[in-house]
Amino acid sequence: MSKAIIEHISKSFQHHPLTLFSSLLVLTATFTIVAGFFVVTHNIENSFQSIGKNVQLSIYLDDSISPEDKSKLETQIKALEGFNEPIFTSKSQAAEHFKSSMSAYAPELLNEEYGNPLPASFEVALKAGVDPEDQLGLLKEASKSIESLIGVDAVSYGQDWVENYATVVRSFKVSSLLLLFVLFAGGMLIVSNSIKNSLEQRREEIEILELVGATSTEIRVPFIVEGAMIGVLSALGAVAITYLVFLSQSGLIQKELGFLGLGNGLQFLSPSKIILFSLFGLVLGALSSHLTVRNINTGWAASGAGSVNG
Repeated sequence: MSKAIIEHISKSFQHHPLTLFSSLLVLTATFTIVAGFFVVTHNIENSFQSIGKNVQLSIYLDDSISPEDKSKLETQIKALEGFNEPIFTSKSQAAEHFKSSMSAYAPELLNEEYGNPLPASFEVALKAGVDPEDQLGLLKEASKSIESLIGVDAVSYGQDWVENYATVVRSFKVSSLLLLFVLFAGGMLIVSNSIKNSLEQRREEIEILELVGATSTEIRVPFIVEGAMIGVLSALGAVAITYLVFLSQSGLIQKELGFLGLGNGLQFLSPSKIILFSLFGLVLGALSSHLTVRNINTGWAASGAGSVNG
């Protein structure tokens, strides 16, 4: 069987090299878009996670809160699921922080004549690893459970910003799935057309094999392997091209888009993801070929049918 497969692929390159090369070229271009998209997605998700680490719940305390109520409140905050330990900031600490960072913009705010208007607060950040889509729900739930407690003056988590952030993450994931579906379908069509051409080139050969009693496996497997080969070679070529583009552009992108949290360096696909991507190409090619040749050895060639998929 292996010898027959090698001979089959060799004949494919001899009989229709232009078609095979065109299929490889177009599919490689398609996979390059997919690979590039994976790289962009991976780095944007890292950026989102970096931004998400700064999302926290600010619980502002009433100036009249008693030590007992403050202690009870801290215990209830610690019981929140999905959050780290709370950090307490006293009124004096809040004033010092304001002086060091914002006093130049509003120096009169902390005028001794008017006292310190800044409240004490608890700051509690989300735990690492919380999915960006789950962050908004956790923040809303925690805010609702805390804001009615004794001694709490207000609860804030940058509601508008976090909601917009969650919407962007959700929209990005939906767009990602849609694009991948379109490219997957396009890739299958490319491989299918190449295999159809190979079938037409071998119609007489297939007819002879059918007449002498060759099994379905003996006839179909070489075409499936040919499709798998087109898929995996295209995937590997796409990874190579994407990596070259990544190397040439990463410095510029890092410089221009540092505000998105990419300052620590862009990341390319990991070895495990490259292997998975290659397997994706192999499976796509094999599946496309299988769907194209499924009617072989049912009298297809001898019937002279014009449609491969009929």
